[in-house]
Amino acid sequence: MFSNYSCDPKYVPRKAVIVENYDRVVVVAGTRYWENIDFFHKAITSFVNKNPENILFVSGKASSGPDHLIIEWCKQYGYPYILMPANWEQYRGNVKNPAGFIRNEDMAKICTDVITFWDGLSSGTENMIINAIKYRRNLINYKIHLTPEAHLRLYKRPIDKERDLYLKKTSEQDLLPIVSKFANQENSGEFKRI
Repeated sequence: MFSNYSCDPKYVPRKAVIVENYDRVVVVAGTRYWENIDFFHKAITSFVNKNPENILFVSGKASSGPDHLIIEWCKQYGYPYILMPANWEQYRGNVKNPAGFIRNEDMAKICTDVITFWDGLSSGTENMIINAIKYRRNLINYKIHLTPEAHLRLYKRPIDKERDLYLKKTSEQDLLPIVSKFANQENSGEFKRI
């Protein structure tokens, strides 16, 4: 996936991590099946270059998309990371399994920063953004667009042309009401369009 794949990843077992030992604890999350490796690499590298402190990355451990890409990126560049997968089994049988949302809140509680890659539809990524605002974390959200194939795979339906046109017209300021209602102060997050 990334060139020069490291054979010695810096995976840190979650129970062994003391987040206070890191200057920055950064959650990277986003819409599944989004796999723009070049853009992802530029976004994470840019963040690291602007914030060269002692960084620990956090992944929700989805098998594709930004959760997976950050693991590969950390392996390649030698950054420590932890995995915080949702406990889907604990809530098996619930019509609306809350495991992902509970995990997102747990990640927001321990981090300093959240970087998301959101297509405007993914409820899991939206929930991560909401939690970042709720806990007043530094937030960078990249508005992304899925390929038609990835959209069909994730949402089990083709792209709706009207919805897609709406998202292209949506400005960063239009996204703020979605999350700012959960914050007592003005949103400090940064929204970027790709």
